[in-house]
Amino acid sequence: MEIKKTNDLISNLIPTHLLNSIINEKRQVDEFENMTILYVDIHHFTEFSKDVVKLLSKLFTRFDQLTVENKVYKVQTVGDCYILIGYSGRVEKNKRSRAIQQDEATRVVTTGL
Repeated sequence: MEIKKTNDLISNLIPTHLLNSIINEKRQVDEFENMTILYVDIHHFTEFSKDVVKLLSKLFTRFDQLTVENKVYKVQTVGDCYILIGYSGRVEKNKRSRAIQQDEATRVVTTGL
C-alpha cells in the first residue's frame, strides 16, 4: 500500500515511462527527432523582484494547474523560468505519429497562452 502511494506521488512528478523504468530498475534515456518544449521567462524580472516569491507562487501554481488541464509535463523551474514539454509518456515514443506530435505542440502552446 505504501509503495502504491509512493508511486502515485512520483507519477505526478515524472512521466509514466520514466516511473516504469525506475520501478523496473532500468536506465531511461529518451531521444526524439521532433519535440515541443516551452520556456517561460519573465521579462524585466529583476525590476519587480521585491514581490518575487508571491508572484512566482501565483504564476507557477497556475502553470502547475494548466499542465494537468492540458496534459503536458513540467520538466522543472529554473529561477523565474518554467519549463514544460508536450510528451508525457502516455504514448510510447515510437508510436508518436505526426498527429500526436502536433497535438503535443498544441497543448504546449495552449498552456503557454
